Amino acid sequence: MIFELCVSSVFSAYDCYDGNITSITRSEFPQESPSGPYFPGETVTFCFNLEFNVSAPPPPDGNNCQWIQGIIPNIAGGWDFVGSDIKNQGPGGGWFWLDEGSVDYNINSSIYSIISVDGRKYMKYGGPNAGMPAGTTLPGGWWYVSNGGSAACTNDGDPDNMWGLPSSCNASQLINFVWI
Repeated sequence: MIFELCVSSVFSAYDCYDGNITSITRSEFPQESPSGPYFPGETVTFCFNLEFNVSAPPPPDGNNCQWIQGIIPNIAGGWDFVGSDIKNQGPGGGWFWLDEGSVDYNINSSIYSIISVDGRKYMKYGGPNAGMPAGTTLPGGWWYVSNGGSAACTNDGDPDNMWGLPSSCNASQLINFVWI
């Protein structure tokens, strides 16, 4: 199975990557198909591999790579958000969860919007209502912050003030995690 990861950068670029679901485990119904359909209340474990390609911005916009900084899951329509405790099931290794409204989008966007499904905020790409002004607060998600290798940057844990997951320009980063 494959899922899609879509990324926005400060240059208003928009790229989509494929991620792989490496395994699906149905411990309560091991003989059933991993692809579903799933039973109401069933616990299903999904393991993911996400490969992010670190790109360098074109001149004259600077010399810093576009590091991945956040992963905002858009899950609804039958997924038990509260029961799954998704906040505590992120990639690990320095990634941490920030609740809805903790991070704001820093540039004007003509391609995203915020929608509400089952009382939760989600990001949506495109559509007739696309467009978010700078300062729009984002849905909950996992974040990675660093000082970008600069002693002058204090790692205060706020994605608005920090760099993302360090990497070399044009490198690939493999991020693994499991959701139950």
